[in-house]
Amino acid sequence: MKRGQHHQRAMSIWLLALLVLSGCQQEQQTQQLRHWLAQAGHENLPPTPPPEQLAALPPAQGFHADPYMVNGTTSPFGEHRTDQLSQSSVDQNQRPPQRTAPQLLENFALDSIQMIGSLAGGEKRHAVVKVADKLYQVSPGDYLGQRFGMIEHISENAIVLEELVPDADGAWIVHRARIAMENNP
Repeated sequence: MKRGQHHQRAMSIWLLALLVLSGCQQEQQTQQLRHWLAQAGHENLPPTPPPEQLAALPPAQGFHADPYMVNGTTSPFGEHRTDQLSQSSVDQNQRPPQRTAPQLLENFALDSIQMIGSLAGGEKRHAVVKVADKLYQVSPGDYLGQRFGMIEHISENAIVLEELVPDADGAWIVHRARIAMENNP
């Protein structure tokens, strides 16, 4: 036998041994995984009561769909929607104020701002709000939230503000919002 053939045969034997050993290792890992899954499935499950102890389900109630009756009303998908919007509380000329720089508290969502307390100083009432673990003092006319919310009124336990919210047609809707003081025991 030539030296090259002997070397090639030895390499083939080593390769075959390596494949057999890796197959054994994979089979051992698969068995360990199956054993763990069998144990985990039975450890955390509550015992199932026998069928006679289970409460009977109430009978299913039928669903009654009312038919859609046209009877002279306008279609919700028609062109009349914009006419209805202009007659409602939407002001087509209302726009967010054009100011030079937004105030710091306009960077935070309104629901992340908490009212902590209020201060009365003369005729003007101020509120103390908490945002991201920092306290700030706000007054009527200040802006809060990301929807151009201007503080209209501050009472002892709430901040009332008006936000400008864009609708699907590009008009701005005035939305009143309120931040109530939370009762912390």
